[in-house]
Amino acid sequence: MRLLDCTKEELKIYKEKFDLKLGTWDMAEPEDISMIEIDGEIVALIEFSNGMYGENSVQIDNFEVFNKGRGIGSKIVEELTKDLDGAKVYLYPYSKKSDAFWKKCKFEVFDDGTGTPILCYQE
Repeated sequence: MRLLDCTKEELKIYKEKFDLKLGTWDMAEPEDISMIEIDGEIVALIEFSNGMYGENSVQIDNFEVFNKGRGIGSKIVEELTKDLDGAKVYLYPYSKKSDAFWKKCKFEVFDDGTGTPILCYQE
Protein backbone atom coordinates (compact mmCIF):
# COMPACT_ATOMS: atom_id res chain seq x y z
CA MET A 1 0.00 0.00 0.00
CA ARG A 2 1.24 3.47 -0.89
CA LEU A 3 -0.09 6.97 -0.25
CA LEU A 4 0.24 9.21 -3.30
CA ASP A 5 -0.34 12.94 -3.71
CA CYS A 6 -3.67 13.88 -5.27
CA THR A 7 -4.17 16.82 -7.62
CA LYS A 8 -7.36 18.85 -7.91
CA GLU A 9 -8.01 17.26 -11.33
CA GLU A 10 -7.52 13.73 -9.98
CA LEU A 11 -9.92 14.46 -7.12
CA LYS A 12 -12.51 15.68 -9.62
CA ILE A 13 -12.07 12.57 -11.80
CA TYR A 14 -12.43 10.16 -8.85
CA LYS A 15 -15.43 12.04 -7.44
CA GLU A 16 -17.24 11.71 -10.76
CA LYS A 17 -16.09 8.20 -11.68
CA PHE A 18 -16.99 6.65 -8.31
CA ASP A 19 -19.83 9.02 -7.31
CA LEU A 20 -18.14 9.77 -4.00
CA LYS A 21 -20.79 10.44 -1.39
CA LEU A 22 -18.97 12.49 1.21
CA GLY A 23 -19.88 16.12 0.56
CA THR A 24 -16.85 17.29 2.50
CA TRP A 25 -14.52 16.39 -0.39
CA ASP A 26 -15.58 19.75 -1.86
CA MET A 27 -14.09 21.56 1.14
CA ALA A 28 -10.84 19.57 1.11
CA GLU A 29 -7.63 21.04 -0.23
CA PRO A 30 -6.01 18.67 -2.75
CA GLU A 31 -2.62 19.01 -1.04
CA ASP A 32 -4.19 17.43 2.08
CA ILE A 33 -5.61 14.46 0.17
CA SER A 34 -3.78 11.24 -0.61
CA MET A 35 -4.73 8.57 -3.08
CA ILE A 36 -4.29 5.05 -1.71
CA GLU A 37 -2.69 2.60 -4.10
CA ILE A 38 -2.78 -1.16 -3.58
CA ASP A 39 -1.18 -3.50 -6.12
CA GLY A 40 -0.82 -0.70 -8.66
CA GLU A 41 -4.46 0.43 -8.47
CA ILE A 42 -5.89 3.55 -6.81
CA VAL A 43 -8.58 2.15 -4.48
CA ALA A 44 -9.42 4.99 -2.09
CA LEU A 45 -8.89 8.60 -1.04
CA ILE A 46 -7.96 9.83 2.42
CA GLU A 47 -7.58 13.27 3.96
CA PHE A 48 -6.04 13.62 7.38
CA SER A 49 -4.41 16.21 9.60
CA ASN A 50 -1.82 15.88 12.34
CA GLY A 51 -1.89 17.06 15.93
CA MET A 52 -5.54 18.05 16.27
CA TYR A 53 -5.85 16.21 19.60
CA GLY A 54 -2.32 16.37 20.91
CA GLU A 55 1.22 15.94 19.67
CA ASN A 56 0.93 12.24 18.84
CA SER A 57 -2.47 12.28 17.13
CA VAL A 58 -3.96 12.16 13.65
CA GLN A 59 -7.49 13.08 12.59
CA ILE A 60 -9.03 11.43 9.54
CA ASP A 61 -11.15 14.13 7.93
CA ASN A 62 -12.29 12.10 4.91
CA PHE A 63 -11.84 8.49 3.87
CA GLU A 64 -13.63 6.79 1.03
CA VAL A 65 -13.01 3.44 -0.62
CA PHE A 66 -14.17 3.27 -4.24
CA ASN A 67 -15.46 -0.31 -4.27
CA LYS A 68 -16.95 -1.00 -0.87
CA GLY A 69 -17.74 -4.40 0.62
CA ARG A 70 -14.56 -6.15 -0.50
CA GLY A 71 -12.45 -5.76 2.65
CA ILE A 72 -10.28 -3.04 1.11
CA GLY A 73 -11.22 -0.43 3.73
CA SER A 74 -10.43 -2.77 6.61
CA LYS A 75 -7.08 -3.67 5.03
CA ILE A 76 -6.21 0.04 4.61
CA VAL A 77 -7.17 0.92 8.19
CA GLU A 78 -5.21 -2.01 9.57
CA GLU A 79 -2.09 -0.98 7.67
CA LEU A 80 -2.49 2.73 8.47
CA THR A 81 -2.87 2.12 12.19
CA LYS A 82 0.30 -0.03 12.14
CA ASP A 83 2.23 2.64 10.22
CA LEU A 84 1.22 5.42 12.63
CA ASP A 85 3.45 3.92 15.31
CA GLY A 86 1.30 4.45 18.39
CA ALA A 87 -0.39 7.70 17.39
CA LYS A 88 -4.01 8.11 18.42
CA VAL A 89 -6.31 8.31 15.39
CA TYR A 90 -9.53 10.33 15.65
CA LEU A 91 -12.50 10.76 13.34
CA TYR A 92 -16.15 11.72 13.25
CA PRO A 93 -18.23 9.01 11.53
CA TYR A 94 -20.60 10.40 8.91
CA SER A 95 -23.30 7.71 9.11
CA LYS A 96 -24.44 4.69 11.14
CA LYS A 97 -22.83 2.39 8.57
CA SER A 98 -19.54 4.28 8.81
CA ASP A 99 -19.76 4.22 12.62
CA ALA A 100 -20.16 0.43 12.56
CA PHE A 101 -17.20 0.06 10.16
CA TRP A 102 -14.85 2.08 12.37
CA LYS A 103 -15.94 0.28 15.53
CA LYS A 104 -15.25 -3.03 13.75
CA CYS A 105 -11.73 -1.63 13.14
CA LYS A 106 -11.27 -1.21 16.94
CA PHE A 107 -12.13 2.49 17.17
CA GLU A 108 -13.83 3.44 20.44
CA VAL A 109 -16.30 6.22 21.21
CA PHE A 110 -15.14 9.23 23.25
CA ASP A 111 -16.62 12.64 24.00
CA ASP A 112 -14.72 15.29 22.03
CA GLY A 113 -15.13 17.77 24.87
CA THR A 114 -18.25 19.39 23.41
CA GLY A 115 -20.63 16.50 24.04
CA THR A 116 -20.20 15.20 20.50
CA PRO A 117 -19.05 11.60 20.12
CA ILE A 118 -15.76 11.06 18.31
CA LEU A 119 -14.13 7.74 17.50
CA CYS A 120 -10.54 7.04 18.51
CA TYR A 121 -8.07 4.26 17.82
CA GLN A 122 -5.18 3.80 20.20
CA GLU A 123 -2.86 0.88 20.70
